[in-house]
Amino acid sequence: MMQNLRFFLRQALSNMNRNRQRTLFVLFCIAVGVAAIVSLRSLGFMIDETLTSNVQRQNKGDLAITAVNPVLALGSTEEPADPTLIEERGTFGQQPLFSEKGIAEITSWAEDQGYEVTLAIRQQGEGRVRPADDNEFAESAIIYGVQPAQYPFYGEIELLEPAGLSFADALAAPDAVLITEKLAEAIEVGPGDAINLTGAQRFTVAGIIPDASEGTLSDLNSIILPYVYMEYEAAAELLAARADTLYVRVPGDVDYPAVTESFAEAFPGFNVNTPDQILEQNETIGETVGKVITTMGLVSLLIGGIGIANTMVVVVGRRTIEIGVLKTIGLQGNQITLMFMIEALLLGIIGSVLGIGLGILLVNVLQRVVENAFSQALAFAVYPQAMLFGLVTGVIVTLVFGFLPTLSAGKVRPNVVLSPTETRLPRAG
Repeated sequence: MMQNLRFFLRQALSNMNRNRQRTLFVLFCIAVGVAAIVSLRSLGFMIDETLTSNVQRQNKGDLAITAVNPVLALGSTEEPADPTLIEERGTFGQQPLFSEKGIAEITSWAEDQGYEVTLAIRQQGEGRVRPADDNEFAESAIIYGVQPAQYPFYGEIELLEPAGLSFADALAAPDAVLITEKLAEAIEVGPGDAINLTGAQRFTVAGIIPDASEGTLSDLNSIILPYVYMEYEAAAELLAARADTLYVRVPGDVDYPAVTESFAEAFPGFNVNTPDQILEQNETIGETVGKVITTMGLVSLLIGGIGIANTMVVVVGRRTIEIGVLKTIGLQGNQITLMFMIEALLLGIIGSVLGIGLGILLVNVLQRVVENAFSQALAFAVYPQAMLFGLVTGVIVTLVFGFLPTLSAGKVRPNVVLSPTETRLPRAG
């Protein structure tokens, strides 16, 4: 048995060497498909880890409290919020603000519990941003008003320029703003330059921040549009608005259901987002994204499998005389099939290994594409489970698509050597 296997292995290697062009084509088909699987599956793992790690940072606090949008409240049976605690905006559907009374009472409740609160203006529309010396060119951007000494409660916003300057120090001046890298490139400004916001209001660019500083799936606008950070009071004056979001930090280990229930008893009718809710939502999104991109990789490998099958048919067809000779010296049909299956197995292993290496290189490209498209920073990592999945899948697909041609090889009759001009490949069935 071992002697037969060594013979089959030598024959397979010899054939792969003789038919180098076809061998390279099969390896290319396998490698490209496996590379797609490894890179896309690795990307899926990276996205899932980004979505499910440090959800407190994504939520900007332990509680993110907002008033219920009137559009979403239509037909709701839940108890509405105390109208004295909120202030409706003039435009229907625009996110309501907290009234002065609402801010004071919620802040007082939080302080009584030993919690910290910070105010933010986040959902009051876009502003037009342009260089101070250019009255024609302008770019739309979201304006975020925050209290930089506390915001965000978890994580830090690091500046690209000037390096080393803290977020709080950068927004210390009343006319200071921070803008994203894309916005800085679009309007061609940098630190120290003057810009106009929403008209003739002039501010100074104190620094440039990464595009991924704010972008989260819970705030799709920050993924699509560039944005500007301002000190809360300056933003309130510019936008004629107050806070529309209150962030709360709870010290120690947090029992989110208990804290949320306590707040709801004191202030019914408000939206309260917690890291637990963000985690549950992001796990569902990550699972869906993983399934979609894995399916894309499998489809690419299956398409490559068509090329594998066609090439194997040609290879077997060109070797019918050789197969007939092997049968005349005593090899059985199942042994011929086994010989070609060993060749397909070798091709699958070699092509899959090449595909794994190509996939690791490709995932770097996909990572940058996703980061630029969705303003999300992804941590690069090599995932053994993605590599193993690619290897196993590549080998299986190669064997499956190579099976029918190799089965046909086993049905070639020995008398084909007597009629070398009639080398039609028999049907596998």
